[in-house]
Amino acid sequence: MEEPLIDIAASPVADVLDVLLQDKTTKKNIIWATDAYAEYGEAFADTAPMDAAALLRRPGIIRPRIRKTQEEQARRTRTKAEVYTPAWLCNRMNNDCDADWFGRPGAFNAENAGAWTPAEGTIQFPPKKDWRRYVDSRRLEIACGEAPYLASHYDASTGEPLFPTVRRIGQLDRKLRAVSENTSSHDDWVKWAVRAVDATYGYDYQGRQRPHHTNQSAADVHRLLRRALAAPPRRTPAAPRGEQNRVERLADGRHDRRRPPRQAVC
Repeated sequence: MEEPLIDIAASPVADVLDVLLQDKTTKKNIIWATDAYAEYGEAFADTAPMDAAALLRRPGIIRPRIRKTQEEQARRTRTKAEVYTPAWLCNRMNNDCDADWFGRPGAFNAENAGAWTPAEGTIQFPPKKDWRRYVDSRRLEIACGEAPYLASHYDASTGEPLFPTVRRIGQLDRKLRAVSENTSSHDDWVKWAVRAVDATYGYDYQGRQRPHHTNQSAADVHRLLRRALAAPPRRTPAAPRGEQNRVERLADGRHDRRRPPRQAVC
C-alpha cells in the first residue's frame, strides 16, 4: 500500500480535525466545493459542510493532485483552474523575498539546477533585524490551495516528501527553523511557533465556495498545538488532503497589532 503524504486519520491531524475544518469567519465548517465525492452520500455533496466524523469514515478518498489519475487532473484544471507549482520554483520565489528582507541572497539555502542545499549552522540575521522580527513579519499566499509557498511538507509536482525538515522551503517552515534555533525551552518554542503561524496567511477560492481566510487566530493555534502535543498517538491508515492551486505574490510587513503593517509585495 502506498504510504500517504498526510495521514488525516492519525495523530496529530485527527485530534484537531474539527478545528482545522472550521471557517474562522463564519464559525461554520468549510464546504466541499466540488462534486467529485458526491457518490459517497449527502455528507459529501458539493455544498455540504466537511464533517470530521464523515471524513474519518472515508479518509482515503482525499488525495493530492499528484496521486489523482491523469484524467482527473486534467478535469480539475479545466473546471477549477487547478495547477501546482514545483518546490524548486516555490523556493526560488521565497528566496527572492528573503533576499530583500535579509539584504543578501541565500539566507536559508543555495539553489542549484532545480534543487537546493540547506544553509548549514544557525541562520544569521542582519544587524538591525533579529529572528523575532522575522517570525513576526507577515506572509500572505494568495490562491493558496495547500499553500506550498508557506508549508512544504512535500513537493507538489512529484509527491516527494521533503525530509529532513531543514530541506523545507516554505515561509512558515523558515520561521519555525528560526524559532527552533533560537529558543531553549518548550514553552518558549510554543509561544514563538504560535506567533509564526499567527503572522502567516493563506487565501483561496474554489468552485462556488465563498473566499475563505485560512489563517488560524493565535488562540486557535495555541489550542491546536497544546491538543496535538498532549494527545496520545493514533495510527490509522489514511490518505492526504487535496492538492493546491497556485500563488504568485507574497506580502510582507511587520506584525504589530498597534499599527497597520508595512506592505512590501514581492
